Amino acid sequence: MTLLTAALLTASALIAALTRRYDDLRKAYADQRMRLALPYPGLLLPTIGVAMAEGDSVNIGRMTDSTGKQLIFVFTTTCRFCKATVPLWRELADSIRFLKGGQVQVVGLSLDSPEATHLFGATFDLDFPVGVLPPGKDRQLLRAVMVPQTLVLDHEGRVMFARTGVFSSQSAIDSVYQALAWTPDRRPERKEP
Repeated sequence: MTLLTAALLTASALIAALTRRYDDLRKAYADQRMRLALPYPGLLLPTIGVAMAEGDSVNIGRMTDSTGKQLIFVFTTTCRFCKATVPLWRELADSIRFLKGGQVQVVGLSLDSPEATHLFGATFDLDFPVGVLPPGKDRQLLRAVMVPQTLVLDHEGRVMFARTGVFSSQSAIDSVYQALAWTPDRRPERKEP
């Protein structure tokens, strides 16, 4: 082996190692950017009061019952991915009420106007409380920048489950049940369309 061949092999190995390191750093940077922008498991959210369409208000991120949890759906009325996720959200809300009684509070949060939100709720027959999250600080604190979002919060406001995007698979549903600490034999069967 000549000296030139050895140098070329060494340079090739160094380039391959640097390329792998660059890819790792790029992925870590992208993950950090997402952690800054979106909710993630373990994040402690502040308590935010949200006015519901029915006239009452709900504290997002805080429950008086130490065993209570909140299942939060964040959406916009014009998002086609939100519309595609609504049937599964309704099914989740129904099954949770059936299995957990009052320990899980289900809340929808719209990023649109009260009028558009009311029409959306009526169109999709949402039977859980829906409120409007006004633009500004509260949206930033909840990291409601991308929709649809599905969140499970514990009684202190700690994120136990977070998913941004269409919610359509059985594994996603099972992840919500797991975050709510249900055993597989207690979860309802999913009805296929």
